[in-house]
Amino acid sequence: MYLEAFQHLTEIKKSLSVTGDSSLRTLEGLDSLTQVADSLSIENDNELRATDALKHISYLSGDLVVKSNENLFDLDGFIGLKQIGANLDIENNRYLKNYNGLKNITHVGGKTIEKDNGFEF
Repeated sequence: MYLEAFQHLTEIKKSLSVTGDSSLRTLEGLDSLTQVADSLSIENDNELRATDALKHISYLSGDLVVKSNENLFDLDGFIGLKQIGANLDIENNRYLKNYNGLKNITHVGGKTIEKDNGFEF
């Protein structure tokens, strides 16, 4: 497990950024995470295929950014997310097949940006 050092982490008091790791395939190890106090960004992780480990996060006060993840197929890991305090930005995820993992979001406080994905809203 690549992120096993974080397996007992339940809360992040600032932002979480998973960026530019060319060998990361899953976010396994972040399974216990229930709260990210600000923004969550997943960018330029070209081998990342799944976000399932993030399914326990229900609220972000900042942005949710999922951008330029070459092999990401779905956003199912965000199924527990209900509110985003700022922007929702989903861009340049070429093989993204659906947005089902975002279906429980009831509030986005800022802009919703969606472009250049394999699937359109």
